[in-house]
Amino acid sequence: MGDDIETAKRNNVTGAVYGQRGVSRDTGSNGCGIFITILSYLIFILTFPITIFCSIKVVNEYERAVVFRLGRLVSGLKGPGTFFIMPFTDTFIKVDLRLKSYNVPPQE
Repeated sequence: MGDDIETAKRNNVTGAVYGQRGVSRDTGSNGCGIFITILSYLIFILTFPITIFCSIKVVNEYERAVVFRLGRLVSGLKGPGTFFIMPFTDTFIKVDLRLKSYNVPPQE
């Protein structure tokens, strides 16, 4: 028994290998754990495309985006191009930078 402990110390092995008391050796998974794991993977796979679709935004050359996170300004203007927002917490407003001209009727 003493040689086993000395060998374990030299090889830097923990006591779980040699079966000390109080150490759990249960390495198998129960049915509930497997079910929860499969269910979480399934939910991730089903919601991932929707999340990506909601988080990628495109702003044209003549536009900029102002991003708000929970109502507060996150950073300056974003764009032009593609940028990411956090779905369901970020909102954005597109601002058009083009000049607009209006016909103003003459005053009498």
